[in-house]
Amino acid sequence: MALRAGLLAAGDAAAARGARAVREALRRRIIETALPARGPAPTTLGDAAPPGPSTARSTS
Repeated sequence: MALRAGLLAAGDAAAARGARAVREALRRRIIETALPARGPAPTTLGDAAPPGPSTARSTS
């Protein structure tokens, strides 16, 4: 019984460490994506831009 409790406690601690590492990695990636490290953010939207007058298709 004590061995089982010890193993469960060790498993819980390992899971908590893994979850913490994943949260920190995701937080780091979100911050790096939101705040570029080199120079100002790009001003062009590229493929993410909605179609404008020059790229809109004719429906006639």
